[in-house]
Amino acid sequence: MPNIITISRIILTPFIILILEYQTSKFFLAFFLFVFGALSDLFDGILARKNNNITYFGRLADPIADKIFTLSLLGYLVIKGILNLIPFTLLFVREFAITYFRLRHSSADPPIATIPLAKAKTAIEMVSIGIILLLFHFGLDKTGIIANLLVIIVLILSIVSGARYIIIYEGYLRKVEGRGKKMEA
Repeated sequence: MPNIITISRIILTPFIILILEYQTSKFFLAFFLFVFGALSDLFDGILARKNNNITYFGRLADPIADKIFTLSLLGYLVIKGILNLIPFTLLFVREFAITYFRLRHSSADPPIATIPLAKAKTAIEMVSIGIILLLFHFGLDKTGIIANLLVIIVLILSIVSGARYIIIYEGYLRKVEGRGKKMEA
């Protein structure tokens, strides 16, 4: 069930964007789907832990689903001229660099877990996107200053959490690789 919830987040993404783009009168449907998708990130993890149903697929798919969900919506907002391209691009690069790092070491034992700061960053990112969508819909941020400030806050949290991943896991991975070399000898 948690993996189905994770996949639903990916499936929802293009529908949200299509509704925002072509069915502006149905904004609240798109916003409801966005909130559902954002909350699904919380619930898939809770269900997986509660039911002891943490899978290899889930560990890989959940962060990818998060990136598809958030970056697609932020990218849409860049295309609409609401967000600046530069912070979005930096956020995009960070997200894929850390996701690549985690996927590359996905078979590590124990696996590279999501750090609390990254979880907080994702939550703040999703809340920020929700706020930006509301500001955009109601015309409350015509200059985009608030929207871009929110994205810059998310970018700062992303850079800090990305650095934290590297600091935490670099030493761990060296130890694991060192053990592997000793075993081969």
